[in-house]
Parts: sequence; C-alpha cells; structure tokens
Amino acid sequence: MNVLILSSVIRQFYLFESNNILALRKLGYNVCGIANCDGDEDLRIKKIDIPIHHVDIKRSPFDIRNILALWNVLKFTRINKVDIIHCHSPIGGVVGRLVKLFNPSIKVIYTAHGFHFYRGSSFTSWLIYFPVEWILSFLTDCLITINNEDFMVAKSRLSSKKTVYVPGVGVDESRFNVVPMLSRAQLGLKQTQFVILCVGEFISRKNHISLIKAISILNPRDNLKVLLCGRGVLESSLKKVVRDLGLDDIVNFMGYRNDIDQIVALSDVFVFPSYQEGLPVSVMEAMLSGLPVIASNIRGVSDLIDDGKGGFLVEPDDVSTLANKINELMSDPIKSDSMSRYNQEKIRDFTSVSVLEKMLSVYSDCVSTER
Repeated sequence: MNVLILSSVIRQFYLFESNNILALRKLGYNVCGIANCDGDEDLRIKKIDIPIHHVDIKRSPFDIRNILALWNVLKFTRINKVDIIHCHSPIGGVVGRLVKLFNPSIKVIYTAHGFHFYRGSSFTSWLIYFPVEWILSFLTDCLITINNEDFMVAKSRLSSKKTVYVPGVGVDESRFNVVPMLSRAQLGLKQTQFVILCVGEFISRKNHISLIKAISILNPRDNLKVLLCGRGVLESSLKKVVRDLGLDDIVNFMGYRNDIDQIVALSDVFVFPSYQEGLPVSVMEAMLSGLPVIASNIRGVSDLIDDGKGGFLVEPDDVSTLANKINELMSDPIKSDSMSRYNQEKIRDFTSVSVLEKMLSVYSDCVSTER
C-alpha cells in the first residue's frame, strides 16, 4: 500500500507529521511526501525519515502555477502507484482532492487544520471558502477535523464520505513536563518573578498586541516578566509598541526557539490571545507542562481550556479582562496550582499516544473501504 502525504509547505512534515508517519509504518505501508521545499532551511528537515519530493505548490489560491503543480502531483501518483493521499494545508487539500477527479481509484484523506469559515468569521470568508470546501468534500473519502466546531459544521453541511474528529496532531509527553536543564538565571530571570509565556508567530492573527496592552495597565508589575517566543513580520512594530509603553524591562522578545519545552517549564502562566486557531499545539504543550492558560474564547482553544478550571477564556480584544485574569493568577498561587493539575489531567486525551490510536483506525478504515 503506497501512501502520499501532501502539503503546500515542508514544515508540515517536521512540525506535525511524525505521528502519522509512525501510524502508516505500523500498518506496513510505504510512505512518501510532496511539498514545496523552497526557502525552508530548518535543520529539522534532515530528520524527516521519508522521501520528500519537491513540487512548486503556491500558497495563494489564485496563483495559476498551481495548475502545473496539480499536473505534477497527478503524474507522481500514477508513476508511483499511489493508493492513498493524505493532504494538509488549504492548497494542499485542494490539489490532493482534485487528483481524485482524474484518478477516482485513489483514496483521499484531508485534515482540516481549521476551516477559514467559522463562527465569528467574515461573510466574505463564508462566501469564498465554504463553497470551495463544499465542492471538494464530494472528492473526500475521509475528512479529519481537529476541533468540535469544525466537526459539527462538516457533519451538517459538507458531503465527505466519512467525517471524523481527531484531537490534533498530539503532543509528546516525553518532551514536556520534565525537569528543565535550562535555569531561570540563564534567561536573565529571577526566581521570584512571575513569568508569562506567549508562543506564536508575530502576525496579526496571533494578536500579541492585546497582551502587551494588558501588561501596560497592570499595577503593580515590578515583579513581572513576559517572554514572547517567535518571529514574524510584526516583530519590529511590536517592539516599538513595547518601547512606547515603557515596557522594555518587562517584555522580552526571545526570537524563534527550539527549546520551548525548557522555557515553558520555567514559566508561571501561558497567555494566548489569538483571533483564529484550529487546535493550537502551543496551548497543548503548555497544559502538558502544567501551566494555567489564559486564552481567547475561540474555536479550538475552547476545546482545550475549560473556563475557570484550567485557566480563563476571554474575548481577544478585551484587554481589561485579560489584565484582570493575569492579576488574579499572580495573586492566587493556590488557584494557579489547581488549574495546573486540571490541565495536566485533561491533556491526556490529546497526547501523541492517544492520537496515534485514532490515526491507526482512520488509515485502516480507509483501506478496508471497498474501492
């Protein structure tokens, strides 16, 4: 059985696909991948232990070069006698499922890592993206959704042969909730400081500005430290806001980090003010490490955080409430400890082991279904 994992970006493989590759190999299948490999020099690419073939898939849905990409993927599937395509990313999902239009014998699995149409999204998003997904659902043998809201929409409004819920890509228990080798002193932190961690790309969707504004109205804040881990197009403008608000001594821009497992172990609370998510891995990692979480009350996040039990859910732009909830956890270590234990218990359903079992079932069912 030959399986192709398809994505428009190579980082899908080194960030999220190890569990799927493991499941496919446990079933004895041959696995390979296709992605646009240009421009990514991350060292983790070398650790991907399946052959990855470059196809110039463009991320823009309006780029006509994706027609050539579709042809190259179709040609690859015929030459290599591919039986199953498991596609990811919006454009990867389009290309992978259009292959089935020309080769109906192929089974196609699509993992939706968060539909672009969702509760609270714009009318334009529903107008553009929903009709595309509805049409492509007729070419989908199995649609995997990673949060409850998307699952309900898919079951009620789309027409995939099968729709399943799988709780994300799974978080590695062996990597998190360990004794840190890194010390607070190595990060320039004092043992007595209350440390807030926020992990995410510096783009508007991640909404770092709400956290920065919340910190600016906290009083007192002399024993507070905020660690922002990531990089992105808004980094310079966010740094300017921090300077203008006089928060240089409080907010640290940490850059892109490969040691989040160490940094999260040195933090006291995880704050995640994002506008839109599928099922955020960074929140799951924080929960696994035993941090209370203050996050946006949005799709995906609300699957993970039970308000008042594992942390707090606030509206993304409600800076005042965000500041109040941070202050509440700063001043109440007993509540913080209780939320920590609650999150470590709840996250068990989202671990790599749990997700692996579900993916074994998905792949097995796909093969056993009559062609």
